[in-house]
Amino acid sequence: LASTGPTRLVYEYALVRALSDNYIGKPEDSYTRFSALGYQIKKELYIMVLNSAVEINADSLRQRLNTLVGYARQIVGSHGLCTPLRDHIVVLLNLDSPAPLQKLLSDFRLFCNKNNLRAGLSPCFFNISQLRVNYRHALDAIGVGSLIWKDETLYNFEELRIYKFIATCARYFPLDDLLPQYLIKLIQYDHQNHSDLLESLYYYIYTVKNTKAAADLLHIHRNTLLYRLEKVRSIMDVDLEDGDVFLHLMLAFKFLEFEAGQNGRPLCFTPLTHKPEV
Repeated sequence: LASTGPTRLVYEYALVRALSDNYIGKPEDSYTRFSALGYQIKKELYIMVLNSAVEINADSLRQRLNTLVGYARQIVGSHGLCTPLRDHIVVLLNLDSPAPLQKLLSDFRLFCNKNNLRAGLSPCFFNISQLRVNYRHALDAIGVGSLIWKDETLYNFEELRIYKFIATCARYFPLDDLLPQYLIKLIQYDHQNHSDLLESLYYYIYTVKNTKAAADLLHIHRNTLLYRLEKVRSIMDVDLEDGDVFLHLMLAFKFLEFEAGQNGRPLCFTPLTHKPEV
């Protein structure tokens, strides 16, 4: 296992203090504290949070994390800090360039799969004073990602930012209130006529109205897709070239993906963004 010298322990304690619930101070104090300790802040920073993918009692969880943190430190090596915090492990990735990131994420994905863990990754940030907000982003990545991509183990907040917005909306409004009525009409039409116009519309929207790319994904001729889109227009009675309609439909499909993932229901289309590689 990677050794944990006294200097590294001091840095990790500073990280724990900065992220603790009872922390009192301004965000910029983190920069002052790490600088005073002599910790070199590099160009690109990420926060990763790892927690258990299964329910486990608090004492057993703490004992397990204290064991696993040594192996996590070995993965991180000289690329950051790693410490247990409450019911999870926190990793600060401190990188000179993006070059090591993919190898680190690949190693952490294997580590999570082997040890029944889940991990959330924050966006890249460039100032250590943004530690706390990106810590929350990493936690949100696990919270939202595990709802809709249940078989994945490593969740990137950047891939899930729109779903975080949707999850917040879904706490206050039922799904039907979030979908345009014209799309509900199309869903009902497909259900009553055993057709798949919604799927054709989905690929048309997600290829940014590229009919050739959408037809290739659907394994149909482009003329067949054009015929289906004309039918979609007549059923929904909207202009698919309108920018606002395009935005509403893009969001609506994200709502459908989120609701299906959350409730374990199959969709009539395969989301192109499903289970992204981080």
